[in-house]
Amino acid sequence: MAEPSIIRYIVLVHREVFLLGSQLVYILIGTFSCMSLLYITFHALKSEVSTKNREFLLSAFIACFAGIILSALPFLSLSSQGAFTLSAEQIPSFGWVTFANISILFAFLFGASFAGVHKMEVTSLQRNSALYHFFFSALVSAFFLASTYITAGLYLTSASIDLENSLLSLTFVTGGIYCTTRIFEHLYAEEIIMNRSVPMKKYIGLLGLVGLSFSSTIYSFIERLYAEQSVLMTSFEWKSAVVLYFVTLVYIETQFKEQQELLEHKNRQMEDQEQHYRSLFEYNPNAVFTLDTKGNFTASNQSAIDLTGYTHKEMLKLKVKDLVAPDYAEKTMQEYQHVINGGTAHFETTLITKSGQHAYLKVTGFTIKVDEKITGVHAIAQDITKEKLANEQIEYLAYRDELTGLLNRRGMNRAFQGLNQDHQKQLAVVLFDVDLFKNINDHLGHYIGDQLLKEVGDRLLETFKGKGFTARMGGDEFLLCLDHTNMEQTMDNIRLLQKEMNKLFTLEGYHKQITLSIGVSYFPGDGTDFNTLVKRADMAMYEVKSNGRNGFQEFSDTVEKENIANILIEEEMRKALDEDQYVLHFQPKMDLRNQAVAGVEALIRWEHPDRGLIMPGEFIPIAEQSELIVDIGRWTIRECCRQYQEWVRTTGMELPISVNISSKQFLHHDFIEQILTELERNSMPPHHLDIEITETLAIENKEVTQTKIESLKDYGITISMDDFGTGYTSLSYLSMFSIDRLKIDRTFIQGMVHDSSHAVIVDSIVSVARHLDMVVTAEGVETNQQLEFVKNCDCDEAQGYLFGAAIPADHVADHLLDRLYQ
Repeated sequence: MAEPSIIRYIVLVHREVFLLGSQLVYILIGTFSCMSLLYITFHALKSEVSTKNREFLLSAFIACFAGIILSALPFLSLSSQGAFTLSAEQIPSFGWVTFANISILFAFLFGASFAGVHKMEVTSLQRNSALYHFFFSALVSAFFLASTYITAGLYLTSASIDLENSLLSLTFVTGGIYCTTRIFEHLYAEEIIMNRSVPMKKYIGLLGLVGLSFSSTIYSFIERLYAEQSVLMTSFEWKSAVVLYFVTLVYIETQFKEQQELLEHKNRQMEDQEQHYRSLFEYNPNAVFTLDTKGNFTASNQSAIDLTGYTHKEMLKLKVKDLVAPDYAEKTMQEYQHVINGGTAHFETTLITKSGQHAYLKVTGFTIKVDEKITGVHAIAQDITKEKLANEQIEYLAYRDELTGLLNRRGMNRAFQGLNQDHQKQLAVVLFDVDLFKNINDHLGHYIGDQLLKEVGDRLLETFKGKGFTARMGGDEFLLCLDHTNMEQTMDNIRLLQKEMNKLFTLEGYHKQITLSIGVSYFPGDGTDFNTLVKRADMAMYEVKSNGRNGFQEFSDTVEKENIANILIEEEMRKALDEDQYVLHFQPKMDLRNQAVAGVEALIRWEHPDRGLIMPGEFIPIAEQSELIVDIGRWTIRECCRQYQEWVRTTGMELPISVNISSKQFLHHDFIEQILTELERNSMPPHHLDIEITETLAIENKEVTQTKIESLKDYGITISMDDFGTGYTSLSYLSMFSIDRLKIDRTFIQGMVHDSSHAVIVDSIVSVARHLDMVVTAEGVETNQQLEFVKNCDCDEAQGYLFGAAIPADHVADHLLDRLYQ
């Protein structure tokens, strides 16, 4: 009797040991499977996925994997309890079908649920959030237990479910799933949002508890279906659940609240940063654009709206290529593509605004990255339109004359460099200026002078369009560079130039006719570089000026030598002025009625230290080409007045003095003031000073001449018109001026003896002068026969070698005192 009892005991013990081993194996496999599944799911769902389709496929794969493993737990549990062995022969075919259907159905429910939890925004733990998690957990638990019951019913004929088993298991599974979602959120916040590394032992501890709770709960649920209960599995079920709940409620929730506080702090920082960024974006004085990877505008600040003229909505419908000017489109798109590829860009471009205006921009472009992925481009555009236009204006003014729009010297030099590449062709450099232009400025004003220069430039440009380049070199100097020309063609063009410029200019009511002094040099004969050719054309032009203006001259070696000689003479003349090398000689004027001296004319001489006494004809024309003539004229006025006072002091002789005045000196702004100063300084009566001007000066500057003559006469100074008959020779002009004395040029006087026409002209001049109440002086009287002629013509005064040559001041008293009338 004892032996069968022992055997039964041994069999019972063996059975219990086998069952215990099966339970431990089940617990290990189930726990490890659940833990691995959750670990893989967590890391798979938190990873970055490039496209929505790939994310969906990955989620579906994870869901199927999870469903299959969790659906397998009931089979594993039944097998460990001896309900069947895991072999195809002992599993009914419909069991495989049911297993597959339940797995697939559970897989999508589980995967969709966990994917939804993963994608939820992590916020502070609120009541609604907790209720949502509990509802989700209960729903999944109910389905999970129902599927387990159906699976168990396939193999346990005596399986029955009661309310206590259902509620207890539902509570454990719901709590486990709830804890799982909270653990997922905790790990997600810890690793992804807080960017803190989670140690592996923490993964094993937390996810292992979940796996142990799931596995033991499923095992106990199936046991209670056929009214059996394992002490070991019940212990695992309760203890793992208690520990899991404790960890979740105490540790996880505490950690989660800490995370929430940190996250809220981070969110506030992010909101502040976003507001800061938004302020920088919206209130940036530069235009700020954001674009996607296809070149569409996705955002723009107010400065960009003001710049382009489009509204925010209109901007969202545009691409980069819609705004960029065609000339800049290719370059701009290349820079944009460079940024899309991960680079940065700094470049200039031009946008066309809504109104059609061009806006010049300096652009800085850089990538927009989200999780190291390039999602678009930031472009900050500085409006440099004003600077660009200013630079263009500077560039224009660097090579263009602002007044006329013609090239300036620098611009002509650059243009010339492009023309002179071929030394086989000939170019002509035609340099000219407007004769007596300074007089126009002085008596009509600089505004009228500028208007004249503009019209000269316009005529020049219109006349020679397509024939070469035109430039204003400065002041009243212009340059015409004729391309592919020869000497004959150049002369034709110069004649055309003179013809066009001789036409009347109408300037604010004034009518002005001008003449030109023109100098010409040729490339390559006269030089191969621009400066040399201009210099030589300038020499030729001044040769024209020294010969009386209004003509043209080609450069030659003779011109260069004369020019160099003139430059040297001018330098010596300046030195002579500083060293008092100039002296005045005086020639008497005789009153023909009483044969007494009516006065003297002051004539300048240059006592050169090496060359001796130089007559004015050799140096005055050179002085008249520069402002030196004004300085010499001032010295002459000063010396005349001083000499008058000296004669009065030493001899008591009050001798009227005539002095020749150049055009530049007469038109100078302080001319009258200087005369009055010298008269006062030397106590010289104004009526003893006679100012001699030429008819050319008077006629070419009628308005100023009239005004200044009237002013001089108001002070008592007398005015003479010198060399009458050599200029305009129009008697009608005489009535325009309040002239006191008319001096007939020597050419008429000396020709009267042999040419009766000269006598007729002199008679006419005297007749007109009588009607205008002018004194008539005959110049150049050298013979008694000439003297008789001028007396017969009823001239008042005569001057010439017959009465004496010009003599130094200290000899005047000795020669003239006894002939001076009182």
